[in-house]
Amino acid sequence: MASSTEVGWRPATFNQGWAYADRVDAPWASAAAFYAARYPHSSLEDWQERLAGGEIHRNGHPLGADGALVAGDRLVWHRPPWREGAVPATWAVVHDDGDLLVIDKPSGLPVLPAGGWLEHTALRLLERRHASDPAGVPRPVHRLGRFTSGLLVCARRPESRRWLSARLRESTAHQEGGVGCRKVYQALLVPGGLPPALAPGEPLTLDTPIGRRPHPRLGRIWCAALEAQPGDLAARSTLRLLERTTAGDRVEITIASGRPHQIRIHCAALGAPLLGDPLYASGGQARADALPGDGGYRLRAQRLAIQRPDGSFWRLDAGGGAAHARVNPLLPPAMLLLASASPARRRLLEQAGVPHRVKVSGVDEDGIQDPDPVRLVQRLAQAKALAVRRTLGAADGDVNAVLGCDSLLVFDGEVFGKPGDPAEAISRWRRMAGGWGALHTGHCLLRWPGEPQEWCTTVTTRVQFAPLSEEDIQAYVASGEPLQCAGGFALEGRGGLVVERIEGCFSSVIGLSLPLLRRWLGELG
Repeated sequence: MASSTEVGWRPATFNQGWAYADRVDAPWASAAAFYAARYPHSSLEDWQERLAGGEIHRNGHPLGADGALVAGDRLVWHRPPWREGAVPATWAVVHDDGDLLVIDKPSGLPVLPAGGWLEHTALRLLERRHASDPAGVPRPVHRLGRFTSGLLVCARRPESRRWLSARLRESTAHQEGGVGCRKVYQALLVPGGLPPALAPGEPLTLDTPIGRRPHPRLGRIWCAALEAQPGDLAARSTLRLLERTTAGDRVEITIASGRPHQIRIHCAALGAPLLGDPLYASGGQARADALPGDGGYRLRAQRLAIQRPDGSFWRLDAGGGAAHARVNPLLPPAMLLLASASPARRRLLEQAGVPHRVKVSGVDEDGIQDPDPVRLVQRLAQAKALAVRRTLGAADGDVNAVLGCDSLLVFDGEVFGKPGDPAEAISRWRRMAGGWGALHTGHCLLRWPGEPQEWCTTVTTRVQFAPLSEEDIQAYVASGEPLQCAGGFALEGRGGLVVERIEGCFSSVIGLSLPLLRRWLGELG
């Protein structure tokens, strides 16, 4: 029987950085070009800046500047510390026999270090929690998506990890007499997408192939392969309807071949995407404005049957768990739809543990005018939230509210939005250096669905800018950051070095007031 623990939270914090090692297999004319090709998440200019900053070593020595590489060169990128978002940090223990540990992983917790996650992972939490365990540290033997909750199998002994890893790579729809492993997931789908004639308990085979297709932000991404191409993979799942509700259709899915990620693709290809899935639209294709790591979907690793080396079966069930529990216990349960394209606002919500998705409003901001900047940002925030709420439908059944925001800086009575070009940014910073400005951020929260209700206000914070030399100003503008931000600075980025002092709400300067949002969500209920 599973033992439960109180839900805890690991706050956003900086890690200690990491060293990424690579070996050059063929000559390259440019080290920056090598890295840009190997790690396309960063541009050529980003890698040139890291080279200039001494972050990259070749054969034990800093490169310092871009240059040619030869086969056999050993490179190490010493990535500086970065801020990792807040994650749920406790779980229910489903099974622990001193060697094998099975936990009910909460949604929102990455399993292994990857991408932007290093310390805030299940592996690191297990290492810290079991550092003095005489039997050793239990380590995960498989992956679950960050936002997939449920059974995560870990083992302390290396030989146990080996046979479990081999079993978990297998999958079969057979029960007794089957071989390897049977994986059963539960998911909540957009209501009304399943075939109307499908009866509860009736099996439905999903066998749409999956393949990598072009994606504007990632290059290529796995999705439904509706037209055959080289490299496509066969994939088969079996779906059983558990119940239909107005909130969503609850289903059980067994993977017959492939990986858990195919569940999202198969259900979307059927016309019934996972409720809240920001990536896969009906039809199984990936949305251009979303990424695989975006959360919001409802998927749970519910049951597992693993064949032991002696031929018997080991069966696990996650039970009711907390598949749909809120992520941050300081907040009431809510799925927020952010009506803004701002990466800074999205990072704030991620770091605060606010479940959310993004839907850009498309509002023509130039068409909204008001001589009072306090009223103007509030009207802009309201227009964005209203525009997004008008687009919502059955596929957004997980959404509780829509949030719109907009920010402007007022300096010496003049409104400063985003600078139009570097020359304008330099001119503004010559005036702003050493002075005080007022950063106004308009907020509008709209309830959805149900009875119309809205909360709108503007939060104002005074900001004192540091006295800067002409060289400082030129360098800051050359970074490109001022051109992306209202007021020409980003407090959470390089702009944190050019701000001397703030009086008011810190997070509002970044893009939205978290204390205000917490109060509003509490009133939303």
